[in-house]
Amino acid sequence: MKEREPGADGPDRSKLVRDLNDLAGEGNIETMLSVEMGLRELASLKVLHVYFFKISALFVQFFIVLFFWAF
Repeated sequence: MKEREPGADGPDRSKLVRDLNDLAGEGNIETMLSVEMGLRELASLKVLHVYFFKISALFVQFFIVLFFWAF
């Protein structure tokens, strides 16, 4: 079995250190901005979803009233 030389770190070690830094919250600013933009878009989509749900509920109520008024 081949012994490791002291101080001879391979690409696996640098990748592990980089991954641990990301887990510790030491990511780059581009990543943080991308996450923020994604969260903003998700929030706006949720608002639109609620808005369209309320509008569709009003249409259903309108047609129910119109149906019973016709008879």
